[in-house]
Amino acid sequence: MKLWLLVPVKPFETAKSRLSTVLSPAARSELARNMLVQTLRLGNASNLFSTIVVVSRSDEVLALAQREHAHALCEEENGLNPAILQGIRCAERAGADGVLVLPADLPLVTLADLQEIAGLIEEVDVVVAASADGGTNALCQRLPPCIAPAFGVDSFARHSAAAEAAHCRLAIVTSPTVAFDLDSPENWRKFSDPSGDQGVVDGFSQLAHVEGLLDPEPNPFCL
Repeated sequence: MKLWLLVPVKPFETAKSRLSTVLSPAARSELARNMLVQTLRLGNASNLFSTIVVVSRSDEVLALAQREHAHALCEEENGLNPAILQGIRCAERAGADGVLVLPADLPLVTLADLQEIAGLIEEVDVVVAASADGGTNALCQRLPPCIAPAFGVDSFARHSAAAEAAHCRLAIVTSPTVAFDLDSPENWRKFSDPSGDQGVVDGFSQLAHVEGLLDPEPNPFCL
Protein backbone atom coordinates (compact mmCIF):
# COMPACT_ATOMS: atom_id res chain seq x y z
CA MET A 1 0.00 0.00 0.00
CA LYS A 2 1.22 3.50 -0.90
CA LEU A 3 0.52 5.28 2.37
CA TRP A 4 1.07 9.02 2.77
CA LEU A 5 1.73 10.88 6.00
CA LEU A 6 0.02 14.29 6.06
CA VAL A 7 1.03 16.78 8.75
CA PRO A 8 -0.98 20.03 8.95
CA VAL A 9 0.96 22.84 10.64
CA LYS A 10 0.09 26.38 11.70
CA PRO A 11 2.65 29.18 11.38
CA PHE A 12 5.10 28.80 14.25
CA GLU A 13 4.43 32.29 15.57
CA THR A 14 0.72 31.55 16.10
CA ALA A 15 1.01 27.94 17.27
CA LYS A 16 0.27 26.66 20.76
CA SER A 17 -1.71 29.73 21.84
CA ARG A 18 -3.34 27.64 24.59
CA LEU A 19 0.07 27.48 26.27
CA SER A 20 0.31 31.27 26.56
CA THR A 21 -0.04 31.11 30.35
CA VAL A 22 3.01 28.88 30.75
CA LEU A 23 5.29 29.71 27.78
CA SER A 24 6.50 32.90 26.17
CA PRO A 25 5.74 33.55 22.47
CA ALA A 26 9.33 32.69 21.56
CA ALA A 27 9.19 29.45 23.53
CA ARG A 28 5.87 28.45 21.96
CA SER A 29 7.29 29.05 18.50
CA GLU A 30 10.37 26.97 19.30
CA LEU A 31 8.20 24.22 20.74
CA ALA A 32 6.11 24.03 17.56
CA ARG A 33 9.27 23.94 15.46
CA ASN A 34 10.81 21.14 17.55
CA MET A 35 7.66 19.05 17.47
CA LEU A 36 7.41 19.29 13.69
CA VAL A 37 11.02 18.14 13.32
CA GLN A 38 10.39 15.25 15.72
CA THR A 39 7.27 14.18 13.82
CA LEU A 40 8.93 14.29 10.41
CA ARG A 41 12.03 12.43 11.57
CA LEU A 42 9.94 9.70 13.11
CA GLY A 43 7.87 9.42 9.94
CA ASN A 44 10.96 9.22 7.75
CA ALA A 45 12.71 6.71 9.98
CA SER A 46 9.64 4.45 10.12
CA ASN A 47 9.85 3.54 6.41
CA LEU A 48 6.06 3.23 6.45
CA PHE A 49 5.23 6.12 4.15
CA SER A 50 5.82 6.49 0.45
CA THR A 51 5.42 10.26 0.78
CA ILE A 52 5.42 12.69 3.71
CA VAL A 53 3.67 16.03 3.19
CA VAL A 54 3.42 19.13 5.35
CA VAL A 55 0.53 21.45 4.52
CA SER A 56 0.80 25.01 5.83
CA ARG A 57 0.33 28.65 4.88
CA SER A 58 3.70 29.53 6.43
CA ASP A 59 6.80 29.82 4.25
CA GLU A 60 8.94 29.13 7.31
CA VAL A 61 7.09 25.90 8.07
CA LEU A 62 7.29 24.74 4.46
CA ALA A 63 11.01 25.51 4.26
CA LEU A 64 11.63 23.45 7.39
CA ALA A 65 9.56 20.61 5.94
CA GLN A 66 11.78 20.54 2.87
CA ARG A 67 14.94 20.52 5.00
CA GLU A 68 13.51 17.51 6.82
CA HIS A 69 12.93 15.69 3.50
CA ALA A 70 9.18 16.18 3.35
CA HIS A 71 7.11 17.67 0.55
CA ALA A 72 5.71 21.17 1.05
CA LEU A 73 2.07 21.84 0.19
CA CYS A 74 0.93 25.47 0.21
CA GLU A 75 -2.33 25.87 2.09
CA GLU A 76 -5.02 27.30 -0.20
CA GLU A 77 -7.67 28.09 2.43
CA ASN A 78 -7.33 29.08 6.07
CA GLY A 79 -8.54 26.49 8.52
CA LEU A 80 -7.41 23.09 9.68
CA ASN A 81 -10.03 20.94 7.98
CA PRO A 82 -9.80 22.66 4.56
CA ALA A 83 -6.01 22.23 4.71
CA ILE A 84 -6.33 18.55 5.55
CA LEU A 85 -8.87 18.02 2.79
CA GLN A 86 -6.50 19.72 0.35
CA GLY A 87 -3.76 17.30 1.35
CA ILE A 88 -6.05 14.28 1.05
CA ARG A 89 -7.11 15.34 -2.45
CA CYS A 90 -3.46 15.82 -3.39
CA ALA A 91 -2.67 12.30 -2.21
CA GLU A 92 -5.60 10.89 -4.14
CA ARG A 93 -4.55 12.66 -7.36
CA ALA A 94 -1.01 11.35 -6.93
CA GLY A 95 -2.22 7.75 -6.74
CA ALA A 96 -1.82 7.10 -3.02
CA ASP A 97 -3.78 4.20 -1.54
CA GLY A 98 -4.18 5.79 1.89
CA VAL A 99 -3.28 8.79 4.00
CA LEU A 100 -2.57 9.22 7.70
CA VAL A 101 -3.32 12.67 9.10
CA LEU A 102 -1.11 13.23 12.12
CA PRO A 103 -0.89 16.52 14.05
CA ALA A 104 2.61 17.71 14.93
CA ASP A 105 1.93 18.16 18.64
CA LEU A 106 2.17 14.54 19.78
CA PRO A 107 5.58 14.38 21.49
CA LEU A 108 5.20 10.83 22.80
CA VAL A 109 3.99 9.10 19.63
CA THR A 110 6.14 6.07 18.85
CA LEU A 111 7.19 3.93 15.93
CA ALA A 112 4.96 1.18 17.34
CA ASP A 113 1.99 3.57 17.18
CA LEU A 114 2.64 4.30 13.51
CA GLN A 115 3.14 0.62 12.76
CA GLU A 116 -0.16 -0.25 14.43
CA ILE A 117 -2.07 2.34 12.40
CA ALA A 118 -0.35 1.34 9.16
CA GLY A 119 -1.14 -2.31 9.81
CA LEU A 120 -4.79 -1.65 10.59
CA ILE A 121 -5.42 0.41 7.44
CA GLU A 122 -4.43 -2.66 5.42
CA GLU A 123 -7.58 -4.34 6.78
CA VAL A 124 -10.13 -1.53 7.26
CA ASP A 125 -11.24 1.72 5.61
CA VAL A 126 -10.79 4.17 8.49
CA VAL A 127 -8.56 4.21 11.56
CA VAL A 128 -9.19 6.79 14.29
CA ALA A 129 -7.22 7.54 17.46
CA ALA A 130 -8.65 9.86 20.08
CA SER A 131 -6.99 12.55 22.10
CA ALA A 132 -7.44 12.49 25.85
CA ASP A 133 -10.09 15.23 25.65
CA GLY A 134 -12.20 13.61 22.92
CA GLY A 135 -10.57 15.16 19.90
CA THR A 136 -8.79 13.24 17.14
CA ASN A 137 -5.01 12.78 17.23
CA ALA A 138 -4.75 10.46 14.22
CA LEU A 139 -7.05 9.82 11.26
CA CYS A 140 -6.04 7.30 8.62
CA GLN A 141 -8.17 6.46 5.59
CA ARG A 142 -8.02 4.42 2.45
CA LEU A 143 -8.48 6.47 -0.70
CA PRO A 144 -10.84 7.61 -2.00
CA PRO A 145 -11.81 8.74 1.49
CA CYS A 146 -14.96 7.55 3.24
CA ILE A 147 -15.36 10.61 5.42
CA ALA A 148 -14.45 14.28 5.43
CA PRO A 149 -12.00 15.56 8.05
CA ALA A 150 -13.82 17.15 10.98
CA PHE A 151 -11.05 17.92 13.45
CA GLY A 152 -11.90 20.03 16.48
CA VAL A 153 -13.75 19.66 19.77
CA ASP A 154 -15.33 16.19 20.14
CA SER A 155 -14.07 15.21 16.69
CA PHE A 156 -13.35 11.61 17.67
CA ALA A 157 -17.08 10.99 18.07
CA ARG A 158 -17.83 12.81 14.81
CA HIS A 159 -15.24 10.87 12.83
CA SER A 160 -16.36 7.55 14.28
CA ALA A 161 -20.05 8.28 13.67
CA ALA A 162 -19.37 9.43 10.11
CA ALA A 163 -17.45 6.25 9.34
CA GLU A 164 -20.25 4.09 10.72
CA ALA A 165 -22.90 6.09 8.83
CA ALA A 166 -20.95 5.55 5.60
CA HIS A 167 -20.77 1.80 6.34
CA CYS A 168 -16.97 1.93 6.41
CA ARG A 169 -14.86 -0.65 8.16
CA LEU A 170 -13.63 1.22 11.24
CA ALA A 171 -10.77 0.52 13.63
CA ILE A 172 -10.17 2.52 16.79
CA VAL A 173 -6.67 2.86 18.22
CA THR A 174 -6.38 3.31 21.97
CA SER A 175 -2.85 4.46 22.74
CA PRO A 176 -1.79 6.72 25.61
CA THR A 177 1.17 7.96 23.58
CA VAL A 178 -1.08 9.01 20.70
CA ALA A 179 -3.73 10.42 23.04
CA PHE A 180 -1.23 12.75 24.74
CA ASP A 181 -0.82 16.11 23.02
CA LEU A 182 0.78 19.38 24.07
CA ASP A 183 -2.39 21.43 23.82
CA SER A 184 -2.96 22.47 27.43
CA PRO A 185 -0.92 23.94 30.29
CA GLU A 186 -1.60 20.78 32.31
CA ASN A 187 -0.11 18.53 29.64
CA TRP A 188 2.84 20.87 29.23
CA ARG A 189 3.58 20.59 32.95
CA LYS A 190 3.39 16.80 32.73
CA PHE A 191 5.82 16.75 29.83
CA SER A 192 8.31 19.48 30.61
CA ASP A 193 10.86 20.37 33.18
CA PRO A 194 9.08 22.52 35.79
CA SER A 195 11.75 25.22 35.60
CA GLY A 196 9.86 27.22 32.96
CA ASP A 197 10.67 27.92 29.31
CA GLN A 198 13.81 25.81 29.60
CA GLY A 199 11.39 22.90 29.39
CA VAL A 200 11.22 23.46 25.62
CA VAL A 201 14.78 22.17 25.52
CA ASP A 202 14.68 19.78 28.47
CA GLY A 203 11.46 18.09 27.42
CA PHE A 204 12.72 17.32 23.94
CA SER A 205 16.08 16.15 25.23
CA GLN A 206 14.18 13.28 26.86
CA LEU A 207 12.76 12.03 23.56
CA ALA A 208 14.52 9.24 21.70
CA HIS A 209 16.88 10.59 19.04
CA VAL A 210 16.02 9.31 15.58
CA GLU A 211 19.14 8.07 13.80
CA GLY A 212 19.92 6.99 10.28
CA LEU A 213 17.99 9.49 8.18
CA LEU A 214 19.07 9.83 4.59
CA ASP A 215 20.04 13.25 3.32
CA PRO A 216 18.59 13.64 -0.19
CA GLU A 217 18.01 16.95 -1.90
CA PRO A 218 14.76 18.61 -0.84
CA ASN A 219 11.90 17.61 -3.11
CA PRO A 220 9.25 20.32 -2.70
CA PHE A 221 5.99 20.57 -4.56
CA CYS A 222 3.32 23.13 -4.05
CA LEU A 223 -0.02 22.52 -5.77
